[in-house]
Amino acid sequence: MVPPDYMVGLIWTVLLGLMGAARWVYVRQSGDSGWRSWAPYALGAVCIAYPFYTSGLKLNAAAYWGTWLTIACTVAAIFVLRTRDARSPWYLLPTAIWGGYVVSVMTAYPPM
Repeated sequence: MVPPDYMVGLIWTVLLGLMGAARWVYVRQSGDSGWRSWAPYALGAVCIAYPFYTSGLKLNAAAYWGTWLTIACTVAAIFVLRTRDARSPWYLLPTAIWGGYVVSVMTAYPPM
């Protein structure tokens, strides 16, 4: 089932913090502050835009496909960071896991 609203907010706060930590670790470990280092922030922008393009989660199809978009962006960011640093992509893995959980809940309990 879906966790309570306050828990979802807490989860997203942690996930966004981990995205920032991923960039920090990437820049510290690789010394690269170029376009690759901004991948976690681009992922964060996609995540923050989610409630806007789903109309506050009222558009169920947009929410479903938006979750898949978030998962795809997470995987892309992981592969971008992985080219120069082995540690920083692990900070993004919880976002992919959360997205997978959300898709499984949306599939198991379709909105009425």
